[in-house]
Amino acid sequence: EGREGPITLSVGILPDGTLTGIVYTEFNETPGIGTKANEPEFKGQFAGLNVGKITLNQDVDAASGATITSTATVNAVNAALDFFAAYLAAS
Repeated sequence: EGREGPITLSVGILPDGTLTGIVYTEFNETPGIGTKANEPEFKGQFAGLNVGKITLNQDVDAASGATITSTATVNAVNAALDFFAAYLAAS
């Protein structure tokens, strides 16, 4: 039985807009395949990116078998980048 649920994460962004990485602060996924999005191989792809918007399977590869969680993660990171650009970016 799956136990998918909300995920929350923290996103590190340097003053120049470069991502330093992501950390899940809440991760409710089905054990097994669904948890692949919480592995270093997936999360590590975000570190060092400096783009205005991340595109799944262009900038970051989806975690195998965890496409919904991968998409939700990319959407959350993009929301953080939007907030950064609107309110925190160095001018």
